[in-house]
Amino acid sequence: MKKEQEFETLLNALWTTAPVTVSSSSSEVNTPERHVAEIHFVVPGQKTRRTMDKEQIIKFLILRYGGDQSVTTGVLGVLDRMETEKQRILAERKAVQDEMHARL
Repeated sequence: MKKEQEFETLLNALWTTAPVTVSSSSSEVNTPERHVAEIHFVVPGQKTRRTMDKEQIIKFLILRYGGDQSVTTGVLGVLDRMETEKQRILAERKAVQDEMHARL
């Protein structure tokens, strides 16, 4: 598979079907939780599943496919999707927590 075709296939998956998850952590007591969006994908033609946060996916795509306009635009689209999914996931978590608190 040519790099250009691989890039287009991967980008389509990253924009649409690649799962996005959110991990939450707090490094110290009485500090706000930190929420990190991660995207999970497989590069076309490979078997290894990869998981990357925003900084990692930017570096990966630019190092693998170069820094031209289509890659930059693709990266921005992936970052936008990750942020949108992060907000959706956090809202769902809050709704579940609120429902559980209401039952008590």
